[in-house]
Amino acid sequence: MTFKQILLVLDADEPAEAASETAATIAAGAGGVVEGVCVFREPAPSIADCYAVGPAAVGEVIEELRLEIRKSTAGVSEAFDRVIAGRGLSGGWRLTGIDDWRNALIGPARIADLMVAPAAEAHHDFANAMVDLMLQSGAPCLIAPTRPSAQRPFHAPFRRVALAWNGSREAARALREGMAFVEAASEVVVIVAAEEKTRWLDAANAERLIRRLALHGVEAELVRVAETVEPVGDDLIAQCETLQADLLVMGAYGRSRAAEMILGGATRTILQQPPCAVLMSH
Repeated sequence: MTFKQILLVLDADEPAEAASETAATIAAGAGGVVEGVCVFREPAPSIADCYAVGPAAVGEVIEELRLEIRKSTAGVSEAFDRVIAGRGLSGGWRLTGIDDWRNALIGPARIADLMVAPAAEAHHDFANAMVDLMLQSGAPCLIAPTRPSAQRPFHAPFRRVALAWNGSREAARALREGMAFVEAASEVVVIVAAEEKTRWLDAANAERLIRRLALHGVEAELVRVAETVEPVGDDLIAQCETLQADLLVMGAYGRSRAAEMILGGATRTILQQPPCAVLMSH
Protein backbone atom coordinates (compact mmCIF):
# COMPACT_ATOMS: atom_id res chain seq x y z
CA MET A 1 0.00 0.00 0.00
CA THR A 2 1.30 3.45 -0.93
CA PHE A 3 0.60 6.23 1.55
CA LYS A 4 -0.17 9.24 -0.65
CA GLN A 5 -2.77 11.00 1.50
CA ILE A 6 -1.66 11.31 5.12
CA LEU A 7 -3.72 12.85 7.88
CA LEU A 8 -1.47 14.23 10.62
CA VAL A 9 -3.39 14.84 13.86
CA LEU A 10 -1.48 16.85 16.45
CA ASP A 11 -2.25 17.90 20.02
CA ALA A 12 -1.55 21.54 20.81
CA ASP A 13 -0.15 20.45 24.19
CA GLU A 14 2.09 17.59 23.00
CA PRO A 15 5.46 17.72 21.17
CA ALA A 16 4.86 17.59 17.41
CA GLU A 17 8.35 16.91 16.02
CA ALA A 18 8.43 13.09 15.86
CA ALA A 19 4.94 12.74 14.37
CA SER A 20 5.58 15.54 11.87
CA GLU A 21 8.94 14.10 10.81
CA THR A 22 7.37 10.68 10.34
CA ALA A 23 4.50 12.03 8.24
CA ALA A 24 6.88 14.15 6.14
CA THR A 25 9.29 11.27 5.47
CA ILE A 26 6.50 8.88 4.46
CA ALA A 27 4.81 11.47 2.22
CA ALA A 28 8.07 12.50 0.56
CA GLY A 29 8.96 8.89 -0.20
CA ALA A 30 5.54 8.23 -1.75
CA GLY A 31 5.12 11.53 -3.56
CA GLY A 32 2.17 12.33 -1.32
CA VAL A 33 0.86 15.15 0.85
CA VAL A 34 0.16 15.69 4.53
CA GLU A 35 -3.05 17.28 5.75
CA GLY A 36 -2.47 18.63 9.24
CA VAL A 37 -5.05 19.16 11.97
CA CYS A 38 -4.18 20.57 15.39
CA VAL A 39 -6.54 19.71 18.24
CA PHE A 40 -6.70 22.32 21.00
CA ARG A 41 -8.59 22.85 24.22
CA GLU A 42 -10.91 25.84 24.36
CA PRO A 43 -9.62 28.49 26.79
CA ALA A 44 -11.99 29.14 29.68
CA PRO A 45 -13.48 32.65 29.65
CA SER A 46 -12.82 34.81 32.68
CA ILE A 47 -15.58 35.88 35.05
CA ALA A 48 -15.45 39.38 33.55
CA ASP A 49 -15.85 37.92 30.05
CA CYS A 50 -19.08 36.25 31.08
CA TYR A 51 -20.57 39.64 31.85
CA ALA A 52 -19.68 41.24 28.52
CA VAL A 53 -22.68 43.12 27.11
CA GLY A 54 -23.17 44.51 23.63
CA PRO A 55 -21.65 43.63 20.25
CA ALA A 56 -18.40 45.52 20.87
CA ALA A 57 -17.71 43.93 24.25
CA VAL A 58 -18.64 40.44 23.06
CA GLY A 59 -16.45 40.95 19.99
CA GLU A 60 -13.51 41.84 22.20
CA VAL A 61 -14.00 38.68 24.27
CA ILE A 62 -14.14 36.52 21.13
CA GLU A 63 -11.00 38.14 19.75
CA GLU A 64 -9.17 37.56 23.04
CA LEU A 65 -10.15 33.89 22.97
CA ARG A 66 -8.93 33.62 19.37
CA LEU A 67 -5.61 35.14 20.37
CA GLU A 68 -5.27 32.62 23.20
CA ILE A 69 -6.00 29.76 20.80
CA ARG A 70 -3.42 31.03 18.32
CA LYS A 71 -0.91 31.37 21.15
CA SER A 72 -1.57 27.85 22.48
CA THR A 73 -1.25 26.29 19.00
CA ALA A 74 1.70 28.43 17.80
CA GLY A 75 4.39 25.84 18.58
CA VAL A 76 2.61 23.04 16.73
CA SER A 77 1.75 25.33 13.80
CA GLU A 78 5.38 26.35 13.50
CA ALA A 79 6.48 22.70 13.52
CA PHE A 80 4.03 21.92 10.69
CA ASP A 81 5.22 24.91 8.67
CA ARG A 82 8.86 23.97 9.15
CA VAL A 83 8.69 20.20 8.74
CA ILE A 84 5.76 19.74 6.32
CA ALA A 85 4.99 22.95 4.45
CA GLY A 86 8.68 23.86 4.26
CA ARG A 87 9.25 20.72 2.17
CA GLY A 88 6.33 21.38 -0.15
CA LEU A 89 4.28 18.53 1.32
CA SER A 90 1.32 20.42 2.81
CA GLY A 91 -2.16 19.27 1.91
CA GLY A 92 -3.74 21.87 4.22
CA TRP A 93 -3.68 22.96 7.85
CA ARG A 94 -6.58 23.42 10.26
CA LEU A 95 -7.33 23.92 13.94
CA THR A 96 -10.19 22.23 15.78
CA GLY A 97 -11.38 22.15 19.36
CA ILE A 98 -11.11 18.82 21.19
CA ASP A 99 -14.89 18.80 21.71
CA ASP A 100 -15.48 19.05 17.94
CA TRP A 101 -12.97 16.47 16.73
CA ARG A 102 -15.60 14.16 15.22
CA ASN A 103 -16.86 16.78 12.77
CA ALA A 104 -13.32 17.79 11.86
CA LEU A 105 -11.57 14.43 11.61
CA ILE A 106 -13.79 11.44 10.81
CA GLY A 107 -14.46 12.46 7.18
CA PRO A 108 -10.80 13.19 6.30
CA ALA A 109 -9.63 10.07 8.18
CA ARG A 110 -11.92 7.82 6.13
CA ILE A 111 -10.39 9.21 2.94
CA ALA A 112 -6.76 9.16 4.13
CA ASP A 113 -4.37 6.31 3.37
CA LEU A 114 -2.76 6.71 6.79
CA MET A 115 -3.21 8.67 10.00
CA VAL A 116 -0.20 9.81 12.01
CA ALA A 117 -0.50 11.11 15.58
CA PRO A 118 1.73 11.60 18.62
CA ALA A 119 1.39 9.32 21.62
CA ALA A 120 -0.93 11.02 24.10
CA GLU A 121 1.14 10.44 27.21
CA ALA A 122 -0.40 13.18 29.32
CA HIS A 123 -3.82 14.00 27.84
CA HIS A 124 -6.49 11.33 28.11
CA ASP A 125 -9.01 13.36 26.09
CA PHE A 126 -6.71 13.29 23.05
CA ALA A 127 -5.89 9.60 23.57
CA ASN A 128 -9.59 8.71 23.75
CA ALA A 129 -10.31 10.79 20.65
CA MET A 130 -7.57 9.02 18.68
CA VAL A 131 -8.82 5.58 19.72
CA ASP A 132 -12.39 6.47 18.70
CA LEU A 133 -11.10 7.92 15.43
CA MET A 134 -9.14 4.75 14.66
CA LEU A 135 -12.15 2.54 15.40
CA GLN A 136 -14.62 4.69 13.44
CA SER A 137 -12.52 5.64 10.43
CA GLY A 138 -11.10 2.28 9.35
CA ALA A 139 -7.76 3.96 8.61
CA PRO A 140 -4.46 2.58 9.89
CA CYS A 141 -2.93 4.83 12.53
CA LEU A 142 0.77 5.36 13.14
CA ILE A 143 1.53 6.48 16.70
CA ALA A 144 4.82 8.34 17.20
CA PRO A 145 6.37 8.56 20.69
CA THR A 146 6.66 12.19 21.73
CA ARG A 147 9.97 11.96 23.59
CA PRO A 148 12.40 9.84 21.57
CA SER A 149 15.98 9.37 22.68
CA ALA A 150 18.95 10.84 20.82
CA GLN A 151 20.07 7.32 19.87
CA ARG A 152 16.67 6.27 18.50
CA PRO A 153 14.78 9.14 16.86
CA PHE A 154 11.64 7.01 16.35
CA HIS A 155 10.58 8.39 13.01
CA ALA A 156 10.59 6.97 9.50
CA PRO A 157 12.35 5.36 7.73
CA PHE A 158 11.95 2.26 9.88
CA ARG A 159 14.86 -0.18 9.61
CA ARG A 160 13.89 -2.72 12.29
CA VAL A 161 10.22 -3.73 12.17
CA ALA A 162 8.48 -6.00 14.68
CA LEU A 163 5.21 -7.62 13.66
CA ALA A 164 2.89 -8.72 16.48
CA TRP A 165 1.01 -11.76 15.20
CA ASN A 166 -1.80 -13.68 16.87
CA GLY A 167 -3.73 -14.87 13.84
CA SER A 168 -6.59 -12.40 14.39
CA ARG A 169 -8.42 -10.40 11.72
CA GLU A 170 -6.97 -7.22 13.20
CA ALA A 171 -3.40 -8.54 13.03
CA ALA A 172 -3.92 -9.66 9.42
CA ARG A 173 -5.24 -6.25 8.45
CA ALA A 174 -2.35 -4.49 10.18
CA LEU A 175 0.10 -6.71 8.28
CA ARG A 176 -1.50 -5.91 4.92
CA GLU A 177 -1.64 -2.19 5.62
CA GLY A 178 1.90 -2.13 6.97
CA MET A 179 3.51 -4.16 4.17
CA ALA A 180 5.16 -1.07 2.67
CA PHE A 181 7.10 -0.63 5.93
CA VAL A 182 7.77 -4.36 6.28
CA GLU A 183 9.15 -4.65 2.75
CA ALA A 184 11.37 -1.58 3.15
CA ALA A 185 12.88 -2.75 6.47
CA SER A 186 16.34 -4.26 6.74
CA GLU A 187 15.27 -6.51 9.63
CA VAL A 188 11.83 -7.98 10.35
CA VAL A 189 10.85 -10.05 13.37
CA VAL A 190 7.47 -11.76 13.77
CA ILE A 191 6.52 -11.90 17.45
CA VAL A 192 4.03 -14.57 18.51
CA ALA A 193 3.10 -13.79 22.08
CA ALA A 194 1.78 -16.47 24.41
CA GLU A 195 -1.96 -15.87 24.81
CA GLU A 196 -5.12 -17.93 24.53
CA LYS A 197 -5.93 -16.93 20.96
CA THR A 198 -2.47 -17.84 19.62
CA ARG A 199 -2.51 -21.47 20.75
CA TRP A 200 -3.91 -22.50 17.36
CA LEU A 201 -0.87 -20.91 15.70
CA ASP A 202 1.15 -24.11 15.45
CA ALA A 203 4.54 -24.52 13.79
CA ALA A 204 3.02 -25.11 10.33
CA ASN A 205 0.96 -21.91 10.40
CA ALA A 206 3.86 -19.88 11.73
CA GLU A 207 6.08 -21.16 8.94
CA ARG A 208 3.33 -20.38 6.42
CA LEU A 209 3.41 -16.75 7.56
CA ILE A 210 7.20 -16.64 7.21
CA ARG A 211 6.93 -18.11 3.70
CA ARG A 212 4.26 -15.58 2.77
CA LEU A 213 6.63 -12.77 3.77
CA ALA A 214 9.44 -14.42 1.81
CA LEU A 215 7.30 -14.21 -1.33
CA HIS A 216 7.41 -10.45 -0.83
CA GLY A 217 11.18 -10.52 -0.53
CA VAL A 218 11.12 -10.24 3.26
CA GLU A 219 13.41 -12.53 5.24
CA ALA A 220 11.71 -12.54 8.65
CA GLU A 221 12.71 -14.14 11.93
CA LEU A 222 10.09 -15.83 14.10
CA VAL A 223 10.18 -15.20 17.85
CA ARG A 224 7.82 -17.07 20.15
CA VAL A 225 7.35 -15.47 23.54
CA ALA A 226 7.16 -18.01 26.34
CA GLU A 227 4.04 -17.82 28.48
CA THR A 228 4.64 -15.66 31.54
CA VAL A 229 2.61 -13.99 34.26
CA GLU A 230 3.16 -10.65 32.51
CA PRO A 231 0.38 -9.19 30.31
CA VAL A 232 0.88 -9.58 26.55
CA GLY A 233 1.35 -5.83 26.12
CA ASP A 234 4.28 -5.86 28.53
CA ASP A 235 5.81 -8.81 26.66
CA LEU A 236 5.55 -6.88 23.37
CA ILE A 237 7.20 -3.83 24.91
CA ALA A 238 10.04 -5.96 26.28
CA GLN A 239 10.57 -7.67 22.90
CA CYS A 240 10.61 -4.34 21.02
CA GLU A 241 13.17 -2.96 23.45
CA THR A 242 15.34 -6.06 23.15
CA LEU A 243 15.18 -5.92 19.36
CA GLN A 244 15.59 -2.11 19.35
CA ALA A 245 12.65 -2.01 16.95
CA ASP A 246 11.90 1.22 15.11
CA LEU A 247 8.31 0.19 14.35
CA LEU A 248 5.79 -2.23 15.84
CA VAL A 249 2.96 -3.36 13.52
CA MET A 250 -0.05 -4.75 15.37
CA GLY A 251 -3.80 -5.18 15.30
CA ALA A 252 -5.83 -2.99 17.63
CA TYR A 253 -8.70 -3.99 19.90
CA GLY A 254 -9.11 -7.64 19.03
CA ARG A 255 -11.72 -7.65 21.78
CA SER A 256 -14.08 -4.83 22.65
CA ARG A 257 -12.73 -1.59 24.01
CA ALA A 258 -14.92 -2.02 27.09
CA ALA A 259 -13.36 -5.42 27.76
CA GLU A 260 -9.88 -3.93 27.45
CA MET A 261 -10.78 -1.15 29.88
CA ILE A 262 -11.96 -3.72 32.44
CA LEU A 263 -9.54 -6.58 31.84
CA GLY A 264 -6.59 -4.73 30.34
CA GLY A 265 -5.17 -5.53 26.95
CA ALA A 266 -2.20 -5.19 24.63
CA THR A 267 -3.70 -2.26 22.69
CA ARG A 268 -4.26 -0.18 25.80
CA THR A 269 -0.80 -0.99 27.20
CA ILE A 270 1.01 -0.10 23.97
CA LEU A 271 -0.94 3.14 23.55
CA GLN A 272 0.04 4.19 27.06
CA GLN A 273 3.71 3.17 26.76
CA PRO A 274 4.73 2.92 23.09
CA PRO A 275 8.22 1.37 22.95
CA CYS A 276 8.76 2.78 19.44
CA ALA A 277 6.59 4.01 16.59
CA VAL A 278 3.47 1.80 16.37
CA LEU A 279 1.26 1.10 13.36
CA MET A 280 -2.16 0.00 14.57
CA SER A 281 -5.13 -1.19 12.55
CA HIS A 282 -8.60 -2.30 13.54
